[in-house]
Amino acid sequence: MTSLWKLFFAFFLMLGTCMPIHVAFAGTCVCTTTENDCQAAPLSIKDETEAACTAACKKNLTDNFASSKFAEDIEGEIVFQQCRQTHEKFIATKTATSTAPSPTKAAPKALITPILNVEIPGLKFSDPIITATTIKTSFVADYLNAIYAFLIGTATIIAIVMIMVGGLQYTIGAASSAQVEKGKDRIKNGVTGLVLLLCVFLVLKTTNPQLVLQKMIELQNVQEVEYNFSPETLSPDQYEAGPFDYKYFKDGKCPVQLTHDNEYVNPPKNTKPIKYVAHNLPRRLEFHEKIRSLLTGSTRVERVLQAVEAASLCKIQYANCGAATHAIYALASKPGSSPEAERCLINKDVTKECNSLGYGNGRKILHNALSLKTIDGLTIADATKGIFCPAAPFGNGKWKEPCYKTKQEAAQRLTQLLQTATGGKNWSPSWVDDLQPGDYYVIVNWNPSVGAAHSAMFLGWQDKTNRVANIESADGRHFVHMSTTKFGAQDIVVQISRPIGD
Repeated sequence: MTSLWKLFFAFFLMLGTCMPIHVAFAGTCVCTTTENDCQAAPLSIKDETEAACTAACKKNLTDNFASSKFAEDIEGEIVFQQCRQTHEKFIATKTATSTAPSPTKAAPKALITPILNVEIPGLKFSDPIITATTIKTSFVADYLNAIYAFLIGTATIIAIVMIMVGGLQYTIGAASSAQVEKGKDRIKNGVTGLVLLLCVFLVLKTTNPQLVLQKMIELQNVQEVEYNFSPETLSPDQYEAGPFDYKYFKDGKCPVQLTHDNEYVNPPKNTKPIKYVAHNLPRRLEFHEKIRSLLTGSTRVERVLQAVEAASLCKIQYANCGAATHAIYALASKPGSSPEAERCLINKDVTKECNSLGYGNGRKILHNALSLKTIDGLTIADATKGIFCPAAPFGNGKWKEPCYKTKQEAAQRLTQLLQTATGGKNWSPSWVDDLQPGDYYVIVNWNPSVGAAHSAMFLGWQDKTNRVANIESADGRHFVHMSTTKFGAQDIVVQISRPIGD
């Protein structure tokens, strides 16, 4: 029994020697900005002084620096907590006075806090330090600290359980010297393991102090360059840029003789698309009637590609992008195979275009994120209509958050919603790589004139590595056309349909 007491005495002595008060910096440095904000600044062990703290604050905050404060141990913890409270009040004040994010060109964008697939107990990411030229974040250090604390806690529980089992074995097996020895060994092993576990920090710090320093990652602010290669923003003459290699109608001319001319070649900007379509309805109906017999492809995909070439060469016009692509699908169906397709092709009501009448069942939905539900129950389709301020007038009022003024911010927020949406297969930015000739797709390209989203027909890759593709597109003011587009980082494909069957 005496040896057991000695063992526990040695355990608590070593525990007091090894275990630090907290796994953090011995000294705490906080910086106050000219806007009365407070931010922590990391210091290396050799630089834990008031002068080093002041220098670090001036370097991090540059012109925003107002004052600094350095404290150690318990006082440092108090100073750090006070600084955190000040920063939270500052953020709350900024949020209350702003209805939507609108950062200036000079300052970097606010970072999005990492979203973990598996939550770690006690993990709270610190706010980044943002200046006009840099962003400093401790996300990685916060993550590692939380993992360390979680593993230490788990291992400690296991060690204590082993000690308790050894104590029980020691007590119950008093009549057997063998059981008593096993109990002693279990307790000794558990105590030794627990002490070594709690001494890890001291061992690492003694071996190399750099191993326990929480270094912040510094990112340089890159000047933003606006790049827009959306088909709807090009002028009509650029739509016909190419040259395109017409595979089916190689002479580059409309394959049918149309008696009805287009009423408008360049409609005024204030002309409503629906009025423009009404004037050109006779030409479109004549095209539908005459071209179908020339679409002789053996598969629906081949007939879709033939119809695209013909509609482009004959300058056929529809009310919107969806009506054009759906009409192409209807033309590619075999005569009499789909009542919906037939209604689309003879439709004379310009308020009910093909995208509402349908085009048969000859397609397969490869990917679809439009109906996925966000955390608050809103569909991705509804969120897209309100998330981007310039396109918000097309929305239905269901988006309740402040809208975003830039494409970058809107794309970041929509990506977050897609990554956390429920109700279907998880969205992936790699969907665009699945596109094949003849596919119909819906893309959020942030064009305000079409409500931020657009649909088109994929014709093939020009450069898949850089995501440059040939597509068929149209809108209420332009004819069906074949053009080249680049899928940019902010362009989000949310639906892909593929023609199937013959």
